[in-house]
Amino acid sequence: MAPDNAAGAPRPARAKGQLGWTVRLLFAIGLIVLILHNLNLGEFQAVVVAPRWLPLVGMVVTALIFVLLGAVNIWIMLSALAPLQFVTVLRYYLVATAFGTFTPAGVGDFSLVAFLRREAVPVHRGLSIMLVDRGVTLTLYTVIYLPLTLLLVFATTQWLWLPVAFAIAVIGALAANLIASLRRWLLDTVVRRFLPRLEDFLRTCSDLVRFHPMYLLADVAVTVVRSVVAGVVIEMALWASGTHAGFGQVVVVTNSLSLLNFIPVSLSGVGVYEGGAVALFSQLGLSRERVFAAFVFHRIYMLLFAMLMLAVSRLLLRRGSYSEVMTEAEVKP
Repeated sequence: MAPDNAAGAPRPARAKGQLGWTVRLLFAIGLIVLILHNLNLGEFQAVVVAPRWLPLVGMVVTALIFVLLGAVNIWIMLSALAPLQFVTVLRYYLVATAFGTFTPAGVGDFSLVAFLRREAVPVHRGLSIMLVDRGVTLTLYTVIYLPLTLLLVFATTQWLWLPVAFAIAVIGALAANLIASLRRWLLDTVVRRFLPRLEDFLRTCSDLVRFHPMYLLADVAVTVVRSVVAGVVIEMALWASGTHAGFGQVVVVTNSLSLLNFIPVSLSGVGVYEGGAVALFSQLGLSRERVFAAFVFHRIYMLLFAMLMLAVSRLLLRRGSYSEVMTEAEVKP
């Protein structure tokens, strides 16, 4: 006799995903409660209900520029392999970013890969583009901003081995890719033997780095500009809460905090990001209550922006090649 869920085989995987989502949500809530427990709630409430509105508007405007630059990054890397109109990439990127706000780290990236597949971009190519772009971002955060933060906030070299080790790993990966004999050896003895399904994906990553250096340099340049814009966003949020720090300090700490979003323990870094901000900026002499209020303003913007993008996602996804897909979905019972 067939099991009751034979027709719905994906149920266990779906249940596992829902459990993971719930655990991350509870973890995020627990972190927020812990942060609030260690704050002066009266001072925090006074700041939240009476922000400085002009810097708050500035935070929103610069945050929109930050998102736009993220779409530019993906468009640049796509142009090397599968040129698409920027407007098309932007539409998909906005919806994928909205998904990523309510899901664990990485889900937004995978949804963008799925959207690009509708534009005849193969999955392995979309994943390669995302990986190279994220690799550039992660390298900038880890090799540049993290050591500066360690020296600025903690005035110690004790933990500098972390970015140094990461830099050595990046250099090793680049060397393995650029040295032809080593690259062929890895392909024949490692990838084709143990990871055959990843061959197309890894080959595309290699091609991006070796054959399209100008696109890669353009991606690096935009990523650097985007990191500065991220500092402006948080500086505006801090001003809105009635506090501030040196702009260079804000840029360094903000981009180091972004590393926390790569840790898949909560939903889109909720709680982890804010807790790290309170811990680091308080070391620079800023009020913990005002710092947390600033990052609450930023988080509220992210949530409202994501909900708006999801609300108009049908309109964004109906255009172009998606119109036929959505029409087919509408006629299904």
